[in-house]
Amino acid sequence: MPDQKLIKLKINDREVQVPQGTLVIEATRRLGTEVPSFCYYPGLSLQAACRMCLVEIEKAPKLQTACTMVATDGMVVRTDTEQVRQARKYMLEFLLTNHPLDCPVCDKGGECELQDMVFRYGADSSRFVEEKIHRPEEKWSELVYYDAPRCILCFRCVGCVSISARWAHSRAGRIATKRGRGRCSTYRQFARTVPTDAKPR
Repeated sequence: MPDQKLIKLKINDREVQVPQGTLVIEATRRLGTEVPSFCYYPGLSLQAACRMCLVEIEKAPKLQTACTMVATDGMVVRTDTEQVRQARKYMLEFLLTNHPLDCPVCDKGGECELQDMVFRYGADSSRFVEEKIHRPEEKWSELVYYDAPRCILCFRCVGCVSISARWAHSRAGRIATKRGRGRCSTYRQFARTVPTDAKPR
């Protein structure tokens, strides 16, 4: 098998080499530079739904999503400019429009990716004065309930269920399901993947 071609790009004025076809978000992680994202998760399909991973790319007319942008040779990326920080703050403010602000009593409190991002980007206050829309929980199965106000439409659950469905239809999945293990492993994966507490126990 031939060696994979490497390309060079600059991220925040630091040069990095990555294999051709690497996503910008993965390239930033090689340098230890954090680019936040709710919808991106290794192994799941790309969505670019949350818009939290926006970065500046030299010569691009607007901010680009790092989770879908493939790194190219000579690319210059900036992940922490004022424009990028403001875009992330406004996106968080939008996500909190109907999200309940009850972190101290939430089961995901202290482990919630949304909570971490709000503290990091200072989006703990909102300009929205309208009353939050609340919808009751929906029972999706014996194990999963859906709490719509807590959902931030990251689509991770969709990707997780898609993978679980493909696995369940495989030979190994059918055997595990017959032995009573398939449903639980799917739920554990689902609960671990979703960034907020949109799925109560």
